[in-house]
Amino acid sequence: MKQSDNTNRTPTNWDGTPQEDYFADWNTPPEEYPAAGRHLSPEAREEYYAERDAYYARRDAYYAQRDAYYAQREREARKADGDGMDDEDGYGEEYAEDTVDEPEEEEDDISYAPEDAPAAPPPPGEKPKKKKRRRKGGFLRFLVTLVLLAVIAVVLVGKAPVRNPDKLDRISGRSTILLCGTDEDGARTDTILLLTLDRSEGSVRLLSIPRDTYAPAYVVPKINSAYGAVGGGEKGMEQLMEQVKNVIGFMPDGYALVDLSAFVEAVDLLGGLDFDVPMDMDYDDPDQNLFIHLRAGEQHLTGEQLMWVVRFRSGYANADIGRTEVQRAVLKTAMKQWLRPKTLTALPGLWRIYQENLTTDLSVRNIVWIARVLLKGMGGDIEANVLPGYAAMVGDASVYMIDPYAASAILPDYSPYI
Repeated sequence: MKQSDNTNRTPTNWDGTPQEDYFADWNTPPEEYPAAGRHLSPEAREEYYAERDAYYARRDAYYAQRDAYYAQREREARKADGDGMDDEDGYGEEYAEDTVDEPEEEEDDISYAPEDAPAAPPPPGEKPKKKKRRRKGGFLRFLVTLVLLAVIAVVLVGKAPVRNPDKLDRISGRSTILLCGTDEDGARTDTILLLTLDRSEGSVRLLSIPRDTYAPAYVVPKINSAYGAVGGGEKGMEQLMEQVKNVIGFMPDGYALVDLSAFVEAVDLLGGLDFDVPMDMDYDDPDQNLFIHLRAGEQHLTGEQLMWVVRFRSGYANADIGRTEVQRAVLKTAMKQWLRPKTLTALPGLWRIYQENLTTDLSVRNIVWIARVLLKGMGGDIEANVLPGYAAMVGDASVYMIDPYAASAILPDYSPYI
């Protein structure tokens, strides 16, 4: 643009009086306009120059914003067309075209500012972009998210259950859990299983403790009397844990007790179980509201039918030992069939059952650890045994006496201690 000659033309004010030209040239520095603002006082002239310089600064900022917009538009066009042009070359060509057709700015409008100017027009066919608003509280939400992720990470890591009041040397990665089920009235533990998990080996072992195992501390000298002797609940399980320690020589690291109704509901929630019933089962006991009628053979069992299988014992030649062996087989089969991805849909219901019907000292992290070791151990065979012993009479009670010599041969595989 040609520089204006302030000495040869004299603009007028609104009232017709002469006035020097404001902002005679967009690209000429203030010092090259010695005649500009001669009609003003020194103080007003300084204010005039300051205002003009501020205007130029705002204009330059607007051009910079416009140039960035066109550069971005050029990059998006090349990306869409697969043109492959160099960014700088493409930008230069379009910018040259835009600057050629750029309309002249009004020289005497000193009120112009970028915030008052219209935004750069969008390309043809595109809708104007709405200005994004920054949401408040973003940093707070970020901190909350970090805390939640930390909690989830801690939970998912899992933690092995350990109960070692005597500070004995332990086998790394091995823990034991006592699994129990009550009878119809909930006063006795008809099912007592010791589950030993070894994370390092990836092994799973089950040891059945017959319910009639001799326990001299009770009127009915059997280990299944321990739970009800102190009123059941957590105290009853701690009592049973002490008796189990007397029998096997060490205290399990944790316990879990489920009643019959919860057992039936959980099995149905998991879709039942395919199991080979070892024999025809027929038994009626109106006093316990127990009526068992099943045929032998491979079949799909509901929760109630599976409960019949684990409670039936009258048809076995060795009575309670036969039932204990069947219970062990049921648990092995259940682990194989239920510890699969498809059972994940049942987790919410199982969690409800866990909260409402399970008596346990295991934490959520303990349960996560147990589940992980179980999944790892499903690739191999599950070792299962019945605590060795024999039937005997103590007074009028028929009890199961442990064979110390035979038990000492298998118990080291189940113990978490060195």
